[in-house]
Amino acid sequence: MVYCAIGLSPSFFLAPFVVLSTLASAVSAANLSIAGSSTVYPITSLAIQKFNNTNQGKDVSISLRSIGSSAGFREFCQNKIPLANASRPINSTEIKACQKNGINFMELPIAFDAITVVTNKSNRWLSSLTPSELSRLWTRDSQGKITRWNQVNLDFPSTPIKLCGTGRDSGTYDIFNKAINNSTVNSRTDYKSSEDDNIFVNCIANNINSLGYFGFANFMNNQ
Repeated sequence: MVYCAIGLSPSFFLAPFVVLSTLASAVSAANLSIAGSSTVYPITSLAIQKFNNTNQGKDVSISLRSIGSSAGFREFCQNKIPLANASRPINSTEIKACQKNGINFMELPIAFDAITVVTNKSNRWLSSLTPSELSRLWTRDSQGKITRWNQVNLDFPSTPIKLCGTGRDSGTYDIFNKAINNSTVNSRTDYKSSEDDNIFVNCIANNINSLGYFGFANFMNNQ
């Protein structure tokens, strides 16, 4: 599930999908800043392009940054941005931070996505992994210990593992580790991580022994 956390103020209300057009009457020609999930970035980017091509939106300047869901929520709850993109729901700690700063919000689901586990397209021996094998790869206890593929499955070759994934500020990171390792913080850290999708896409593309995870839309755009 992909979410947007949308701020409310006495002057305007933000709605899903038409968020940019409903902002027009409130922000006029003002600047608007949006930040958060790299998964939601393409959706918001397209919405901005379409809005800026309308009479209402042609004079509205909208900046969009891909910094990860958690980083977006931090800025949102500090009242630095009025809209945060996220690939997960806002959590209890973030809700308390918003309440502390007097920020009321509405959380609106805008799309569905799926976490996709991917490897290099030239890899001919890795076609599937079980949840337990994924956990063996990614759990905190595997750090510095599980370094070759035959340690994951004896039928796999004894080649070095190259792991690529999202960083700690990513909602995808939280959801993947909760599902596979039973905790959002139970993850090894000795892998190539980034909030920039292009960086870990290249990490996977440049190593035949690589494995990574990201949103299905990113997989479709980088096959």
